[in-house]
Amino acid sequence: MGFAALRDPERVRRFGAIARAEYRAVGIHKALSPQADLGSEPRWPRVTATFGSDPKLVSTLVAAYISGFQGATNGLHRDGVATIVKHWVGYGAQPGGFDGHNYYGRVAKLDNRSFAKHVMAFDGAFAARATGVMPTYPIIDGVTLNGRPLEPVGAGFSRQLITDLLRGGERFDGLVLSDWAITDDCPESCRAPTAAAPQQPGAVAMPWGVERSARRRASRRA
Repeated sequence: MGFAALRDPERVRRFGAIARAEYRAVGIHKALSPQADLGSEPRWPRVTATFGSDPKLVSTLVAAYISGFQGATNGLHRDGVATIVKHWVGYGAQPGGFDGHNYYGRVAKLDNRSFAKHVMAFDGAFAARATGVMPTYPIIDGVTLNGRPLEPVGAGFSRQLITDLLRGGERFDGLVLSDWAITDDCPESCRAPTAAAPQQPGAVAMPWGVERSARRRASRRA
């Protein structure tokens, strides 16, 4: 968010280049960043890691970040660090600031006009040829694509968002990398934790929309 306030793409690129050298010096070749999420909900806890709420500014600064990390403006240089831009797409529109990692935040609500702005924020990532994309977690409610409502599943399970829009519409041919635990079960302590039965690390899961599917089926779908 600080970089967004500066509105200086070259400074963001220089930051990425410095971080790239540091990553490579310790043997790290991939970064699970940047966030191209549009920070449209200020109560959202991850808004501070975005480049703000202006899709054009987000797009510009994300492109600069990726160019610095990957070592080139048109893809991954041999001495670069691969970037995984995230989260495709609409994560920043979480109602009330709830987060899609949690059962109570499993649905994000948008309309087609606002959804288009969230997609626009990724333009710079595709122009800079980000190595990979990470799908978002929540179910996107209220949006239609090619005249059809989005299926009520998390983006990692959505053919419409990954195959139709990302691969087809945006012509992205890089890596699609899901986050952890999207095919795990969400038990009672995940859905409704209590002081007596708190959510433990083993109960963290995000199978939104496929909760009742067998794990094998969910894995094939993802």
